[in-house]
Amino acid sequence: MIEFINQTAKARGTDYSGNYYLSISSLIVAAFPLGGIVGSLLGAYLSNKLGRKKALFVFSVPTLLGSCLMLLSKTIGSYESIIIGRLLIGISCGAYTGIAPMMLSEYSPQKIKGAAGILNQLVIVIAVLLAQVFGLPQLLGNPQNWPILLGLSIVPCLVQLLTLPLCPESPRYLMINKRNPNAAKQALRWLRGVNYPDIEIEIREMETENELSVSTNSSSSLKEMFQLRYLRFALFVAILCHLSQQLSGINAIINYSTILFKSAGLSNANAQYATLGTGCMNLLVTIVSIFLIERFGRRPLHLSGLSGMLVTAILFLVCLLLRHRYSVTVYGALVCVYLFIGFFAIGPGSIPWFIVAELFTQENRDVALAISVLVNWLMQILVVLVYPQLLNSIGDWSFSPFIVLLVIMLALLFKY
Repeated sequence: MIEFINQTAKARGTDYSGNYYLSISSLIVAAFPLGGIVGSLLGAYLSNKLGRKKALFVFSVPTLLGSCLMLLSKTIGSYESIIIGRLLIGISCGAYTGIAPMMLSEYSPQKIKGAAGILNQLVIVIAVLLAQVFGLPQLLGNPQNWPILLGLSIVPCLVQLLTLPLCPESPRYLMINKRNPNAAKQALRWLRGVNYPDIEIEIREMETENELSVSTNSSSSLKEMFQLRYLRFALFVAILCHLSQQLSGINAIINYSTILFKSAGLSNANAQYATLGTGCMNLLVTIVSIFLIERFGRRPLHLSGLSGMLVTAILFLVCLLLRHRYSVTVYGALVCVYLFIGFFAIGPGSIPWFIVAELFTQENRDVALAISVLVNWLMQILVVLVYPQLLNSIGDWSFSPFIVLLVIMLALLFKY
């Protein structure tokens, strides 16, 4: 892509110095989380107005447009199409990160809500791993095939468009938001099966929540979210969970893992394969967490994951600082990165996405998700923009701010 940007700039008679490439590449990187910020707000609004299912259909449109723009970017000689494409896909992803966990929570029976919530993160992890595999130079990560790699998001989008019509709308949305008990019962029977023993219990529970919402005239409003103490506290906890996820340094590890491995002393080829290994580790531990979440609970898994990340982050920093003196610390740094990702996957990777749906009732869930997911995407873009500067300015010490932030997040979450 570096060659493509430089050649395109040269053909246009534009100055294609290193600073010019840095500006364009920064825009390409930042476009995705910027879109995510917009999508997080639009997703909450449309999922409340149209329903979860229709909202997912709507956000398939920017995904398709963005994928096509990036796929054709080299053919039409436009790096602007990559920026716009990533912005559009970011909008869709920002919406999906709010709608999908909420939909899974509303679909699932109480006893498996945690496991169902982790499925959202599991699909994300699988997608990241596939992107790492296809991004290898031997496959699509080369000067000839990179547009195909960028356009691969068309595939899951088409799968969604083909399968979503087969799924019902959220029963809770139909019962409480739309006040349509018959449609809610029909959707619940589709999800559980007509012979599911607890179906009437779930229906009565939704009816009770619906009656309470009507009797108290409760509404989904930003003003109410900050006025009522119990909602304010729940929102504070939800935001803390999202802050602890993004300010842990996980995106610095994932986005710049190859650079980090090179700085730890690995060759270019070995650094790429080591990065691929991080995706495998993330996938493996995410699968394991599905079986742990209901047994141990959300809070213990989240706090133990953050604690493990803090310890491994400190050890990783020590290994980086000592690598010139002791060559064995290169392998220590590699192990620390893998453990860091493993601890992330055990709880902090998945729990913030679905915990919001569990902390709030139906009438406040959309607003709470919009705020917490917005915070998540804001922190993502902060890390994406700031970490490269830290890497260039303080080198091996670039991961130290995340250690401080992990300590702060752990202290706050232990307290609350």
